[in-house]
Amino acid sequence: SGTATDGLIGIKQASLQSIDRMTRLAPWGIGNPEPIWSLRNVQLTNLQWLGGGEHLRGTIAENGAVLPVIMFNAQAIKPITDSVLDICGPLTPNEFRNNRQPQLTIQSFDLHQPSLRQK
Repeated sequence: SGTATDGLIGIKQASLQSIDRMTRLAPWGIGNPEPIWSLRNVQLTNLQWLGGGEHLRGTIAENGAVLPVIMFNAQAIKPITDSVLDICGPLTPNEFRNNRQPQLTIQSFDLHQPSLRQK
């Protein structure tokens, strides 16, 4: 994706506790941008298209851990939603019907390219 990120994380690291710790560094803005995290080698599941097909909501899973994701203006990802991807974006708490859980807002994505060193 070529997007500069603050680090590579796994789904289990994307917890509410981690988000709450990061939020102590807020407010975000000029000179203090919101952290952007990369997750590699993920597949989108439980896809729902919202807003007449404009936006995408779903999950990614890794070793039993699940992370909700959302992407706005998501038409560009439609042709590759069945592919293994590298994604990045900010982690935020999502609160819906008194249920609070972590969520990644996908800002950029790319097809996953396995490292040449992995043989």
